Amino acid sequence: MKVLSIRRVTNDSNHNAFTGACWFQGALYVAFRQGDAHVCKQGRLLVLRSRDEGASFDTVATIRGEFDTRDAHLYSADDKRLFVAGFEHSGTICHPGAAWTDDGIHWSGWTRYKGDVANTIFWRPRCFAGRFYCAAYHSFNLAKEEYSAVSWFESKDGITWQKKHTIHKGTDQPNECSLDFKPDGSAAMIMRREHKSRTPLLLRSSPPYRKWSKTELNLPLAGPALWFAGDDIWISGRWFLTPQVTHVGVFKIEKSKPVLRLVLPSGPGFDCSY
Repeated sequence: MKVLSIRRVTNDSNHNAFTGACWFQGALYVAFRQGDAHVCKQGRLLVLRSRDEGASFDTVATIRGEFDTRDAHLYSADDKRLFVAGFEHSGTICHPGAAWTDDGIHWSGWTRYKGDVANTIFWRPRCFAGRFYCAAYHSFNLAKEEYSAVSWFESKDGITWQKKHTIHKGTDQPNECSLDFKPDGSAAMIMRREHKSRTPLLLRSSPPYRKWSKTELNLPLAGPALWFAGDDIWISGRWFLTPQVTHVGVFKIEKSKPVLRLVLPSGPGFDCSY
């Protein structure tokens, strides 16, 4: 892997973070949460579009729910509809939701998800073969220890979701999952965990996605991303060189082990990779 260029999308005085990117109908779309701070009441989702492969961008949507709206994720439904998903945080409860467009210009308003989704964070939903999928997570306290679970959700329209089963749960605190599909329907995902080692899980499954193999990866990683390149699995995220030093690392999975391929310029600060 070789980085050909790096272009700055925005450089204002806002707190811009938690990004998503997607190609849709021949244009490149980038979305991110903009606010006054990492957590604040003013959070909103901005969607930018580039028609020249990232050389320049124009803002096509500003999306906000009732509360702080955060964690922008873009995904396309067979290039016919583009969704930007995230969640509202009231301070005590999370409300997942999305907005969408069929032409990239005219957007719906923010719509909260329906179904068994209360206080569940849908981090990077995906659409494959006309159906929507997400490994979503929620947290709660158990015996004074933080306990969380990741569950498999499916949807026909991307708004009403049905919980199918729990993939992983425990005091290792599983949360953010990045999912991708191969053309044959087989799936892989990387699952962040908050225990002391910060080592994620690599999971694989095939339709109907009821059973998942799990491999613990031997590197501390947060804010994860996963994608297929042919039959190869690539991952990236906030790579902890030490508990105090992080960079964005890009890895290729070889024989179920991550092999470092690239370290991106990460800049100062701890909360990189989003």
